[in-house]
Amino acid sequence: MVSVNPAIGLASPAPISERLWLSCSDLAARALACPFVSQLAAGKLRKLTFQHYIAQNAFYLAALAETYERAGTYIKDSEAKRLLWELREAVVLELGRYDGYANAWVIDLKDHPEPSEATKKYIDFLIRATSRAQNVALPSAFREGETVANRLKPLEVESCTYDEKSSRNGIELGDQSVDGFSDLLEKVERQATKVLDPKQQTNHRNLMDQRFSPKNCSAAKAVAALLPCMQLYAFLGRELSRGNDLEGHPYKDWITSHASAEFQAASAKMETILDSVCQQDDSLEALLPVYREAMLLELNFFAGQPALLPAAPH
Repeated sequence: MVSVNPAIGLASPAPISERLWLSCSDLAARALACPFVSQLAAGKLRKLTFQHYIAQNAFYLAALAETYERAGTYIKDSEAKRLLWELREAVVLELGRYDGYANAWVIDLKDHPEPSEATKKYIDFLIRATSRAQNVALPSAFREGETVANRLKPLEVESCTYDEKSSRNGIELGDQSVDGFSDLLEKVERQATKVLDPKQQTNHRNLMDQRFSPKNCSAAKAVAALLPCMQLYAFLGRELSRGNDLEGHPYKDWITSHASAEFQAASAKMETILDSVCQQDDSLEALLPVYREAMLLELNFFAGQPALLPAAPH
């Protein structure tokens, strides 16, 4: 993918944020067709499934605000740092409104005392992508009277239950990634994700520590881990709202909020941040494994919601 500079008439590479997105278009298509999104789009997603999703998203958002702040410590460009801070402030504002959102869906957050395995995996990944710390702890249970907005605090991850083989296969380039993701998705859908034994956990942590060690971390890698969430949700918002009459749709607010000009602009803002912090050594090959793993974790998050209706037969 190249673009033409009209001033000099020469072809130049497309922005790296665009090339990363196009390189993972297969995963975007899978997200659009996955049971959670397709059932939500059809208005057939079970209420209890959406309630669980909303509760888990509270843990994710609290962690996201922290990881935005951590990512900012890598960024030297003042304009990129300002844009990232604006995105963090938007997450904080959303958290401030979240308790009302939970109440509207009759969700008592105390009924969801801890992050699910899918949520833990995603939070673990984001923290490691944006932190030099080696020991971190997952969000604790909601206490009596605690609100979502109170959850903004440093997070640490105690352990990881990642399937290292599926993870490593899933981030390989080309068609090899499909089998890795299929294996992971099938395990989640069967609710038979295997918890790694201590030795396997240590091996996986060593792999993640190597990928996100201080000498391997960069502003570009940190932002590349955060970008897929924005791009994917902006894409889903556009696709689910395109030509559809959402009047009376039970999930109209979810669809229209992600299709809104405000959210689309926020996604574009994150793309601008990545493009501005990329250096010559931040090649597509260097960033794609991190970016693709984040996309896989988005799919894992969708697939990890309970009580999904069976997928339609092919």
